[in-house]
Amino acid sequence: MKPILVFHTELENDASPYGRLELWNCIDWPQMRAVERYMALSGLPGWQQWQDQHSRGRGPIPRMDQAAIDCYQVVTTPHWVTAQEQPGIDGNFYEILPSFVENGRGLFGVHFDANVQGTAGCIGIKNPEPWDDFQRRMEVYAGLGVERIPLMVGYS
Repeated sequence: MKPILVFHTELENDASPYGRLELWNCIDWPQMRAVERYMALSGLPGWQQWQDQHSRGRGPIPRMDQAAIDCYQVVTTPHWVTAQEQPGIDGNFYEILPSFVENGRGLFGVHFDANVQGTAGCIGIKNPEPWDDFQRRMEVYAGLGVERIPLMVGYS
């Protein structure tokens, strides 16, 4: 089992702020199948346009070409973050590596979109039930010895 995560949303003025985070199982390349899809967003409301990929603390996570990397990696073992430490996060935080990318952005993660709609560039899963499912799946992967899962980021 070779998991991969794919985040996609539309970066347009009139588009919904929500896209999707998909978990895929790459059985034998090129054979792949989607395991789960989660409604998710990246960036704060009003800061989800193409040019906002460079806006620190507001815009969406940069696409890989904007970050000058081949792909991101999501760590399967979470850190606990409280809302007092970081508004918008209240619970498990799955770090996205590299910690900083070439355009000066960084400290990204996957977390529940809690307290305040939107993220400071992280990927926020919208609803509690999908968030619980995501966490269970990450725990299973960690238990199988998978420390990091590749993450591809795409926008239209």
